[in-house]
Amino acid sequence: MEKVIHWAGNGGPTGAALKPESADTPYLSGGSRVILGREANGSQDLTMGIRTIEPGQRVAVHRHSRASQVYFVMAGVALFTVGEDEVECREGDAVYLPPNCRHGVTVRNDKPATVMWAYNKPDRDAAGSELGE
Repeated sequence: MEKVIHWAGNGGPTGAALKPESADTPYLSGGSRVILGREANGSQDLTMGIRTIEPGQRVAVHRHSRASQVYFVMAGVALFTVGEDEVECREGDAVYLPPNCRHGVTVRNDKPATVMWAYNKPDRDAAGSELGE
């Protein structure tokens, strides 16, 4: 991945500009492209990815016991499960999920939706990710 990293005097990164179009960007199972995270580039406190969900596909309902998460709809329309509710979100909408909030995403129309997601842990294990209704 092409990236620009600024280094602090102690040798640690202070920031990065990332370009996710690189072919070596890791993917999570299910098709999310991780553009920031422990495995992608050594982030110790944040994971961020992009996913295009095709018509009829879904991100299974799950939760993160140790992380807050946010989704941002970059294109299209998606139906989000948030707790016990379902909310239709369009391009420009965001969804915030506190720890332990069950959530999922479905595309029920005839066009794909692209979402950016992020949580405040460096990977799925640290976030306490758990599948299930």
